[in-house]
Amino acid sequence: MAIDHNPKVFISYSWKSEEYKARVRRLADKLRGNGVDVTLDQWDLRAGHDMNSFMEMSIREAEKVLILCESEYTARADNRKGGVGKETRIITPDVYEQYQQEKFIPVVMENPVSLPTYLKSTMAVFYTTETEKEYKDLLRTIYEVYEEKRELGPVPDPEWLRGKTSGKVKATLNEDGRPLRQKDVNAKPALGEIPDWVLTAEEDEASADDALILKKVKFGRYPQGRKGEEEPLLWRVLTVDEKVRSALLITEKVIDCRRYHDTYESITWAECDLRKWLNEKFLETAFTEAERKRIAPAENDNPANKAYGTAGGRSTKEKVFLLSIDEAEKFFRSDGDRAAEATDFAGKQGVLTRDDRMGWWWLRSPGFSSDFAACVAPGGGVNDDGGRVHSGPVGVRPALWLNL
Repeated sequence: MAIDHNPKVFISYSWKSEEYKARVRRLADKLRGNGVDVTLDQWDLRAGHDMNSFMEMSIREAEKVLILCESEYTARADNRKGGVGKETRIITPDVYEQYQQEKFIPVVMENPVSLPTYLKSTMAVFYTTETEKEYKDLLRTIYEVYEEKRELGPVPDPEWLRGKTSGKVKATLNEDGRPLRQKDVNAKPALGEIPDWVLTAEEDEASADDALILKKVKFGRYPQGRKGEEEPLLWRVLTVDEKVRSALLITEKVIDCRRYHDTYESITWAECDLRKWLNEKFLETAFTEAERKRIAPAENDNPANKAYGTAGGRSTKEKVFLLSIDEAEKFFRSDGDRAAEATDFAGKQGVLTRDDRMGWWWLRSPGFSSDFAACVAPGGGVNDDGGRVHSGPVGVRPALWLNL
């Protein structure tokens, strides 16, 4: 049941820097603006107060405790050092008590993910990029607003389960509680409207016999299992250019883990190591000679980052590429539609994922500076701040134009 009052929340974090303290304060201020009664040491701990008593009382009285996790917090928690160490001693026993588990919420504040040992198996909330999507996920967790389960249906008929009858239920009741007659049970339901999310604009306009209405196609092969087993690559059709009869495809999943560039330096898409890898090793190994001939060379503009003005570099011509920020926002219907699961192979290679295996993946656009590249978060939000170009745990979703 969702919380219908102002929940009292305590924030546990490390004083790693003044900049980070300001970031925590902004989050606390934003939460208070949405009705969350936040207790924060920067506001509530005064000179002369006993720090141990303040922490014990704040944790005990809070309905929720947000544990802001990053590398320094984790080190202090695991080594029981400083204020974080004291809070850890208070929190840890309650975390292992079943009735207390939903009280303590790990909030991942940076990548790569770093959780204290006692929270390793606990479901965490992400606030690494501070997008509206991540903030709302955190707010929903605090207010306990979760997806509702589907209503429990009737028990299936054993004969139907054995495949001997067409009746789907053993006992189905009508609105007044009486069993329906068998002919009512098997009656064909009324035809509903096609949901908006089923068709893309391109599919809606395509003729019925047009092969391009297919949303997914298999093309090429690549390692996907944990042991490197090769399987056909599944691609999503993003759009179709009828004039030249070609389709823009992107892999349905995050298929590998690669650095945008092998060294930490200012770089653009035109010169980065990832572009070279995609158009040399990946192109040669994932596709046969006949398949490579079907891939149309793409002439890509590389615009500046709109949020920060970081230059995107010269235009490029290549067969395999990454989407730009603009393309990632244009060709997907929502953050959820843009989110992508990592293959087992990509996970083994080191792609950073959530517990549901949704992973980070690169875009070709620059980030907030020329040594950062934009990317997409596990929840599907476009992170135009980006990650350092030599960051290790970010995945790859190649894109290409396929001649039809």
